[in-house]
Amino acid sequence: MFLELLKYGFVFGILLSLISLGFSLIYNILKIVDFSHTDRLTIAGYSFYILSFHLNIFYSILISLCITVIFTIFTERFVYSSMREKGTSALMLTSFGFSIVIQSILAILFTSEIKPTNIIEHAISNTGFYLRELILIPVSLLFLGLLTLFLKKSKTGISIRAIISNNERALFYKLPIKRYISIMFGISGLLAGIAGISLSISNGIFPTMGFKYMIFSFAACIIGGLRNLTGVVIISILLGVLIIFSEAYISSLASEGMALGILLLVLILKPNGIFGEKLREI
Repeated sequence: MFLELLKYGFVFGILLSLISLGFSLIYNILKIVDFSHTDRLTIAGYSFYILSFHLNIFYSILISLCITVIFTIFTERFVYSSMREKGTSALMLTSFGFSIVIQSILAILFTSEIKPTNIIEHAISNTGFYLRELILIPVSLLFLGLLTLFLKKSKTGISIRAIISNNERALFYKLPIKRYISIMFGISGLLAGIAGISLSISNGIFPTMGFKYMIFSFAACIIGGLRNLTGVVIISILLGVLIIFSEAYISSLASEGMALGILLLVLILKPNGIFGEKLREI
């Protein structure tokens, strides 16, 4: 039982790290809490749900990820871009309103009923391992490694890190900030898409599913240190394990309270996050 829960906790932690990384990237580039970020999980989940009736599992995943990335870049270009000049408060309110719009449209199109996609997972599982463990988790780990290399070694990645560190300095060196913002939104959309598909397979999909993961990812980012991507990943995995154990031994409601409780404690004791000053950013 313990090892089984530990496995599920690690799996959930990996998925949470993808969500949290995307959340952190957007925060670092725009300095806002993007409330609509976790709604992209829902977009990916519904895209996969629809496509899985018409295509095989691999094409359904691939096209769903493309839809999510395009939708995320569209959001930045046509919803957020015009609001950036009006300040972070206006931009944050826009993201909150846009999140409500997305959830409302999805509720109209699909109703608030949970759409079960786990039948696909059981249909291809015959070894005790599920789709998210056989395919999506290795892909997630690979993508985390590639993202690290991209940010550390590539010219674009180094420029993105420069923008994250200091927007004014980036402007001084005449970096094409708008293009890099779109790239970072695309990356965050891809991260959210991978997590959203996996979570929809295991838990089903419904219009407001992203809200709970917003709480968890926000907590992971603050606890780990918003500007430290390595810290965000570490805390996301640890938090994922704690959430699974709390849901198993206490209740599903306890997990959200636990995450917020840890967040409050860290804000009191170490406002910059546990790894805010100890680990180098990637």
